[in-house]
Amino acid sequence: MNKENDIKILSLMAGIEEPWILEKIEVDINKDLHMYVKYKRGEKFRCNQCQKLCPVHDTIEKTWRHLNCFEHKTYIHCKVPRVKCDKHGVHLIDVPWAKANTGFTLLFEEFVMHLAKKMSVHSISKLVGESDGKLWRIVHRYAKEYIENIEFSKVTKIGLDETSRKGHEYITVFIDLDTSRVMYIAEGKKATTIEEFRDFFKKHNGIPDNVTDITCDMNMGYTTGIKKAFKKCKITYDKFHVIKAVNEALDKVRKKEVTEQPILKKTRYIWLKNKRNLKESQQESLKRMSKMNLKTGRAYRLKLAFQDIYNRNYTVEIAEGEFKEWIQWAVRSKLPEFKSVAKTIGSKLVGILNYFEKRLTNAVLEGTNSMIQSIKSRARGYKKMENFKAMIYLMNSEHCIVG
Repeated sequence: MNKENDIKILSLMAGIEEPWILEKIEVDINKDLHMYVKYKRGEKFRCNQCQKLCPVHDTIEKTWRHLNCFEHKTYIHCKVPRVKCDKHGVHLIDVPWAKANTGFTLLFEEFVMHLAKKMSVHSISKLVGESDGKLWRIVHRYAKEYIENIEFSKVTKIGLDETSRKGHEYITVFIDLDTSRVMYIAEGKKATTIEEFRDFFKKHNGIPDNVTDITCDMNMGYTTGIKKAFKKCKITYDKFHVIKAVNEALDKVRKKEVTEQPILKKTRYIWLKNKRNLKESQQESLKRMSKMNLKTGRAYRLKLAFQDIYNRNYTVEIAEGEFKEWIQWAVRSKLPEFKSVAKTIGSKLVGILNYFEKRLTNAVLEGTNSMIQSIKSRARGYKKMENFKAMIYLMNSEHCIVG
C-alpha cells in the first residue's frame, strides 16, 4: 500500500471530503497517528448563522481526538477558517467531522456513547485513555441536546414514579405513557416536584389542560402537586403501588407474629409472591401454614381478595362496591396493619377506581426502572446527581438505543 492510498483510506475513515483535504499523516514517538487537514486555497465557507458564502478572514489551529487506527491513538489537526460575514462579523466556521469546541470528532463521540450503554464512564476513560471529566462533558452535551429537543405538544397521559439514587436521595421520573419516553427527571418527591415538571412541560410546548390522565403512587405530595399543576386531569393511583401497600401490611403482620410462630421465619416471599410463581415446596409450606390459625393467614386471605378485585373485569361501579366491602372486612379483621391500609385505600378510593375506567398503570415505567437500576449497578452509585440524571436521559436518546 502506498502513501496516496493510505491518505485516501484515512480520509474515508475520518469523513474528510471536499473542500477539505487530508494533506499528510505522521506517526510520533509515542506511535500516535496525526492527520493534517487543510482546505482548498480560495475556498469560501458558509456563515454559521445566515449560511451566506463568505471569504476566509484568518485561521485558528485546532486538534480533535479521533477513533483509534488499530491500537494507535489518532488525532486530526486543522487550521480552521474564520470567515468575515457582512451581517454577523468574523467567526469560526463549523467543521463536518466535529461539533464546535469539543476536542473530539463525531465518530469518537458516537463510539463513547455506544460504550456508555453497557459501561461506566470511568471504565470507558480507562479504555480510550481520556479523563472522566472530558467524557462526562460529552455525556452531558448529548443529554442536553435530548432535553432541548424534546417536544410535548401531543402528550395527554403521564406516568410518574420515584426511585432512589442512593440512600434516601430520591428522583422522580416522568414518562409519556403513550411513547414510554422519559420526559423529565426531578430531584425529590414533593408537591413542588410536580410544579417544576409543569414549568418544564410548558416550556417544551406541553399544554397542561390537555393532560387527561396522570398515574402515580399514593404519595400525598404527588397528589397535591398534580391537583394544583394539572387541574383538568384524572389521577389514577397505580395498581401495582396500591397492591404493594397491601403486601406491606401483610408483611408487617408476619414480622410481628414470627416471634410467637417460628414457622413463619424465612417465609416472606411465600406470602408475597403470586401462588403460581411458587416452587412446589413453597406451595406445600403455604398450604400447611394456611390450615393453622395464623394472623398472617388471615392477612393473606385479605391480600388475595384485594388482588382479585383488580383481576376481574369490573366496571367502576362494581369495583367501588367490592372495595368498600373489602375495607369493611379489613377494619373488622382485628389486624391494626390492615385497619391502617384500609383507611388509606378509603381516602384514595376515587383515584384507585379511575384504573377501572381506562386500565392505566405505570407498567411502562418498569422498563425504565430496570434501566435505572442497571445504570446504578454499573457505576456503583453516582457522586453527582447531575451525572446520574444525564445518563438516564442519554439512555433514552437516539444516541443510546439498546439493540
